[in-house]
Amino acid sequence: MIFKRISMLIGLALLTISLVSCSDEPAAPDPEKEAHRRVTMNDVAGEPPMTEDDILLYIKILPEFAPIEDADPAGEMEFYKKYNFTKNRFYYLRSKIANASLIVVGRPPDLSGLPESVHPSDEELEVVKKNFQAIKAATDEFNDISRNR
Repeated sequence: MIFKRISMLIGLALLTISLVSCSDEPAAPDPEKEAHRRVTMNDVAGEPPMTEDDILLYIKILPEFAPIEDADPAGEMEFYKKYNFTKNRFYYLRSKIANASLIVVGRPPDLSGLPESVHPSDEELEVVKKNFQAIKAATDEFNDISRNR
């Protein structure tokens, strides 16, 4: 009788462990691992289109990102959280703005083989063109800070 109760308790414990481990909630990513994770084209393929608000925020915050990129994993994760970005979204914007900027200056990149979502649309090109000087200034400031850290 005692063995039956013990085996029943063990069974309930195992069932509880199984149910908890099968939860639909995704585990929170380890900030250290997430900061060091390399973003791939597959990661950004499903991102929604870039908006003018995205571009304006990107221009504003890019120089702030320079001292922490690849140097401060915790700071990088705080940066994304502070501006309500994911790492994928931030790198998607970097890629899309860079591609659109190259097109604007007459040096279109080879986008063949890349997901359609990273090809700048006509609307996105117009917004980048409209904000190109500010994008260039933010990029120059980012590069200056990166070189001097």
